[in-house]
Amino acid sequence: MATPKRRRLESAIVAVQQRYGEQSLRRADDPALQRIPPHISTGFGSLDALTGCKGLPLNANVLLTGRMTSGKLTVAYKALAAAQAGAGRARDAATVAILDLARTASPDYLARCGLDVERVLIARPDSGQAAVDLALDLVRTRGVRAVLADSLAEIAGESGGARYLAANLGKLNRLLDGSGCLVMWIDEPEPAWMRLLNWDRGAALRQYTALHLSFQQEQWVEQAKGLAGYTAQVRLVKSRWARAGATATISILFNGTVRAQSTW
Repeated sequence: MATPKRRRLESAIVAVQQRYGEQSLRRADDPALQRIPPHISTGFGSLDALTGCKGLPLNANVLLTGRMTSGKLTVAYKALAAAQAGAGRARDAATVAILDLARTASPDYLARCGLDVERVLIARPDSGQAAVDLALDLVRTRGVRAVLADSLAEIAGESGGARYLAANLGKLNRLLDGSGCLVMWIDEPEPAWMRLLNWDRGAALRQYTALHLSFQQEQWVEQAKGLAGYTAQVRLVKSRWARAGATATISILFNGTVRAQSTW
């Protein structure tokens, strides 16, 4: 229960805000006071608004979690396309990289998500530790604008992989500071019992992320000609610029968000 002194302070704040407007007085820890950082768009207006920083922040780690067909990977690819487009005509600055540990990156699907595949580096490291080292090197060179690591499960599933990542996250954050680069991590939700047994592979990474979004498919979208896509709910788990807990709904449409194949 709030103390009398605390209640008087709350009343004073409310009185000032009512007289001079809500923006006139804020707490020092209010996320609204945090300056909007350099960022790239996710390609979804409602999702950009949800994050509190108008998209995905550069110079930071971002975690996207969700099951298959939840939309997380498509959003990541659309963000990579935005990173390319936002870099202007400078070819080197517009390069993005994918650490494809899951072996799922398809040049065809990347192109249909709007990426210029000639400016995408796809690496398939043979170990989780090699993937971590490559992420560090890519950020250190400052030659790429965004790195996508797909996925955390492959890194942590290898003996010593999770410990190696945890040991290097502080270094990665220092390299990201002022780099103009974003590192996105893909992960799937873990069963609750794994966390109870302290087998939480994402615990260390979540401490170092500036933004964490959780994706869940809501329903399929059907049109007269058949399946047209699906909607997904995105929940804000963590943000340096907004309070956690808010949600947004996005639509992944097969001939809109993702271009259809010419043979469809």
